[in-house]
Amino acid sequence: AGDTQDGLDREAGRIWNPKNLPMDADGKPIAVWLYKLHGLSKEFVCEICGNHVYPGRLNFEKHFFEMRHTRGLKCLQIPNSLHFFGVTGIEEARALWANLKKASAANLFDPAEDEECEDPNGNIVSPAELARRMAMQQNAAPVANPVSEFQYQFQGE
Repeated sequence: AGDTQDGLDREAGRIWNPKNLPMDADGKPIAVWLYKLHGLSKEFVCEICGNHVYPGRLNFEKHFFEMRHTRGLKCLQIPNSLHFFGVTGIEEARALWANLKKASAANLFDPAEDEECEDPNGNIVSPAELARRMAMQQNAAPVANPVSEFQYQFQGE
């Protein structure tokens, strides 16, 4: 018919593309070797994005930071973070979010266990331990401080 060597059908103004390869910047299909090199022959589906199909690994990895994926997670009432990179299933995302909430609840500050104080010697102890040590010091006989006695000897000279 009207086919030429570069695959352009001059009569219809269409480009011959039997393998449905993506178009290059000049409007022609990209080379097959380049198509395979970029992994565009592999398709990845994301259930969170409404079963959208992403051609190639690079496009698939980029989509986790795009608005479609973020909106899908927000519809599930899940914030988008790096924890969800690579998660494409709705149930998988919900299970991960439940585990993250449990882990963050375990890491909350508990004053009874996590609070720390410094005793007069500079040691870090819990408030209960500090109270116990202070009570023991008050009950014990006062001990002369050798450093302060040494200072008093030289002050009079």
